[in-house]
Amino acid sequence: MPTYEKIDSVNLESPIPENLVEERRIRELKFLNTEINAIKKPIWKDVKDLLVNGEFGIARHIVLEWMKANPDDEWGFEIMALIESYEGNSVTSWMWCANLLDKFPENKIGLCLRKIREFMELNKFEDAQIEIEKLQKIDPGNVFAIMSNAIIYQKQGIFHSAAKCWEKLLTGQKLTQETKIMGLKIIYRAKGYEFLREILIDEVGLEDCPLVLKELLVRSMYNLMLSEECIEQSDKILERYQDNEIALKLKSRSLLRLGKLSDSIHLLKIYCKNYPKSVSAWESLIEAYMRMDRVDDSIEVWKGLKSLINDDIEILFTAIEVTLIFHWRDKTEELIKENEGYIASNNFAIIRISEL
Repeated sequence: MPTYEKIDSVNLESPIPENLVEERRIRELKFLNTEINAIKKPIWKDVKDLLVNGEFGIARHIVLEWMKANPDDEWGFEIMALIESYEGNSVTSWMWCANLLDKFPENKIGLCLRKIREFMELNKFEDAQIEIEKLQKIDPGNVFAIMSNAIIYQKQGIFHSAAKCWEKLLTGQKLTQETKIMGLKIIYRAKGYEFLREILIDEVGLEDCPLVLKELLVRSMYNLMLSEECIEQSDKILERYQDNEIALKLKSRSLLRLGKLSDSIHLLKIYCKNYPKSVSAWESLIEAYMRMDRVDDSIEVWKGLKSLINDDIEILFTAIEVTLIFHWRDKTEELIKENEGYIASNNFAIIRISEL
């Protein structure tokens, strides 16, 4: 029978210290202090980079986490007010600006933001621009400051300067779709067609691109005399929106420019049928026939337009405007004479005709 050597048992567990509770308390306090110290004060440049890229939620979270450990620090309230100014007052109603001034009434950023809004509401544009300049010195490129300047120029009818402000915003800041569309419309009004073409050419290919942006691109291409590109983009709109007036109008007029008169006439007939009150539709169709020396056909188009007045008296104003474009004085007088009863009894009709 084999014999075994005696083996002494070994305790593999660490001994439990007598002061277990005290040591645990010390370790927990050390852990908590470590967590607090780990939350470093955010750098404004890093926060601003997030705002430029539209990451407002992340920017707010970073600053708010720091504010938990520093609830009375002026810097935190100031940065939250600045975030608010990049985001726009439609979301926050300037809550953080109000909080900032409640706790720190002399804060320069808070005062600038509040005064700009107040002066804008009172149309005191010179005073507003003084405050805007102050804000831009503190925070160059501030979205609220640039946008406020754009609105001031727009209200003053200085669309070129308003467009420059919007161009700066659109190339340097990720904006909401609503704000973006507003800015692009101002740029179009200021005839910034080349800028619109450059910024929209890629965006219109996106699945969720709004129709208004596609129309702005087509309008810009037409105004830049880029007829073939205008036709191509118009076709893309018409694939999905068969009756779109902008696409029908500018494709047909681009075909006219290229001398493709037969193709233009086919499209213009559809345009006139779908939009019988459009002066542009009837003018272009008559012009296309005249350019082909098909005078009889142009007369038939005119007769067709005139006959529609019986169905809708509003088309009377369309017909009168067409006669004025082609200097058909006799036809203008004829229309007025044939409808003098309606015109005499309708002040609105008199005003409309006097405006033509």
